[in-house]
Amino acid sequence: MALSTEQLAVLAGIGLALGCSSKPGETGADGAPSECQSVPWTWENTGEPLMLTWCTSCHHSDLDEGERQGAPIDLNLETYADFERWADRVDARVWADSAPMPPAGGPTDEELQRLAEWMDCGAPE
Repeated sequence: MALSTEQLAVLAGIGLALGCSSKPGETGADGAPSECQSVPWTWENTGEPLMLTWCTSCHHSDLDEGERQGAPIDLNLETYADFERWADRVDARVWADSAPMPPAGGPTDEELQRLAEWMDCGAPE
C-alpha cells in the first residue's frame, strides 16, 4: 500500500522540521545534532517495538520461505544487529512510492515520525 499524498506531506514536514530544528553546527557532547539529545532514543523504546509490530511477521529468522510473503530469506529485523545491517533498505522501502513496506499498510503517521526521528538521530542502540 503506497503512502497517501497526505502521509508524504507529513513526512516531508517532519524532515524539514528535523533539519531546521537546531542552529547550524549546534551539536551535543557526542557530536549528534542537538535535537537528538532531547529524546532518549533507543532500539528498545523505538526501533524494536516498530519492527516487532510491523516487520517481523515477514522478516523474522524463525520463518521459512513460505511464511515470509516473499520477503528475502536473509532479511530479518528482530534484533538491533539485523536492523543495522538493513537500515538503508528499511529507510528506502518504508518511504518508497512504489512497493513500500509493509505492503498491506502499516504504521500510523505518529509511528512513522518516531521511526524517522530515531533513524535521523543515528538509530542509537
